[in-house]
Order: sequence, then structure tokens, then C-alpha cells
Amino acid sequence: MRRWLAKRKGSPNWYIFEYDERTRQRRRIGLGTADRAAAEKAISEYIIARPEQGLISDATIVHLMLRYWEHHGRKSFARDTVKRVMGLVAEHEPHTKLYQWPIPAQQAFAAKISPKSSTQRRYFGVLKTAIAWGVQRGELPAIPALLKIEAKDAPGVAPFTVAQLQALCGKAEAEHERRFLLLCIATVARPGSILELTWDRIDFESGTADLVVPGRKETKKRRGVVPLAPTALAYLRAHRSIGPIVQWAGKQLGGHKMTFARVARRAAVTGTAYGIRKSVAIWMRREGVPLSDVKGMLSHSLGGATDRYAHFDPKYMRSAAESIERLLQQIAPPWLAVATADPEKSKLQAVK
Repeated sequence: MRRWLAKRKGSPNWYIFEYDERTRQRRRIGLGTADRAAAEKAISEYIIARPEQGLISDATIVHLMLRYWEHHGRKSFARDTVKRVMGLVAEHEPHTKLYQWPIPAQQAFAAKISPKSSTQRRYFGVLKTAIAWGVQRGELPAIPALLKIEAKDAPGVAPFTVAQLQALCGKAEAEHERRFLLLCIATVARPGSILELTWDRIDFESGTADLVVPGRKETKKRRGVVPLAPTALAYLRAHRSIGPIVQWAGKQLGGHKMTFARVARRAAVTGTAYGIRKSVAIWMRREGVPLSDVKGMLSHSLGGATDRYAHFDPKYMRSAAESIERLLQQIAPPWLAVATADPEKSKLQAVK
């Protein structure tokens, strides 16, 4: 049974709408009030007065989050955010019941958890997802009214200049640092995708890297198959091995932040690894690379189900790979010199 508040067209008053998924029957109950707070109280009393078998009508928010975490949240990609929301709920709303949580109280909670509207929106999104999960499982009777938070997306991390990329690559001393930076530039992928990239997904014959982890559930942060610039491909061929490409002591890195921070500190550069992705995207646009190729390198949807077959095209995003090759030639770190594709035309000089 689903229940929610809504207004009829042309009426200022609130109504309770019911929909029974089992019988597919609908029902509408007039509340005779245009006041949102009064309507929320009325639907809460209505739900509690009509408990259904298997439903938790008097669940606290903490109880809801604990069940969501136990059965789903800890396995999700956003598990760290789910854990954070659990902690905030336990701290600020330890005894609050889900269906007795009016909008003013939610506004007060939002103000406590963060001063940033973008963070508030993200955390309330986790709450909404957890509630929807409970409704789908038949444990909660309906989705209550939740605070809608308007937030403008921030500009995000700052991109690096070519000089800064050159400084970063020049200060990459360890092999895992060099491979990480090279793949950030050559694949334009998110750092997490790079850490999960293994040697068996580098196709040296076609010159591509498959960023899709077999068996991994696809999310909004898509991954795809991208062509590699000749210099990057030559470097990887010269260091070919097994397991994760970026590894330390034979194991995949658990994260990239500390590794990048060390390199950035040596290079006297401020920023995060995500700035490389932006930098390369800007470089390609300035070079006039077709938008479809740029979107393909960034693993953005091209707008069709045939995206998955795009990499079989011999010309698949080659203009993007050629543009990135020119960027690598301009950055020209000494450790990449042994991989230069055209020594006569390249700025890279062999290191003896």
C-alpha cells in the first residue's frame, strides 16, 4: 500500500492518495485543509491508525537507516555517505519517528548537519532512498513528505594548466605514481576507475583500455572503452605485467588521495586528481576534438543503446587519442621518454 499527500487540480486543499499494488485500486481521502503541516499530521495519524501486516508504521528514522544499512546500504557505492547519514541521524534525531517528523523539524535537522545546501541535499537524498527501499520491500506504508532542498552545483575542482601537469608528472618518482598520472591523462577516467584497471583489460592490439570492471553494476558514473595515445600505450607495453596496473607492493591501491597529495606537494601544485580529468577535457575542446569524442572519453552517454559497440569502429575516438598524444608530448616527463612513439618528431629524448 502506497500513501502520499497531493492536491487536486483547482483545489487548495490537501488529499491523501492511496494505491494498493496488490489489487491496483486507488483511493482519495479529502483532508479539508490547505495547511501543509496539518495535512502531514493527518496522514501520519491516518497511517498509524491503519497498520498493515508486515509494515513498520511507527519506525524511527534510526531504525529505518539501520535496516537499510544492514540489507543494502553497506553494499552500495555510496556506503560512506550512508554511514555518515546514519551517524548524523543517531546524533540529532535518535528517537524521532519517521511519520512524526514535520517539515520544520526537518529544516532544523538540515541546518545542523551542514551549512552547505548541496551537502544537505545529498544527505536527504540518502534518507529518501532508504525510505523508498523500505516501501518497496513492504516494510513501510508510504513515503512521507520530505524537505526539498534547492541547491546550485558548485564549480567543482579546479583544472590544472599544462605547466602544472608537467610539474606533477616531473615529480612522480615511484612507479605507481607515474602509472596513475599517466592513466589519468591518457584515459581521462575518474581516479577510482584507474585504480581498478587491470592489465588484462588493456588491448595492445587495438590500443584501447576497457574501464568496465566485469560484473560491476553500472551506475550514473558510466565507464567505457577508450583508445590510448601511442606514447601511453608504448609505456604500458614496456611495463606490462599482471594484476592491477597501479599497484603498491603487489596489491591494488586502496585509494588515490594520499598518493596524489604526495606528488602535488613535491610539485608545489594545489588541487586534486579530479582536476586532471577537467584539464584534459579542456585541452581536447580547445584543440577542436569533436564533442562526441570528448563525451566518449569522459564516458558520458552518446544518447543511444549502440554506445556499447562504438569501440569496434576503427576510427573510434582517434581524434581524442591524437589530441592527448600532443598533450603528452608537450608535458614530456623524462620517465616517459623511453615510450615515445616518434623520436624524430617528439620533444621526448631517450634517457640513458
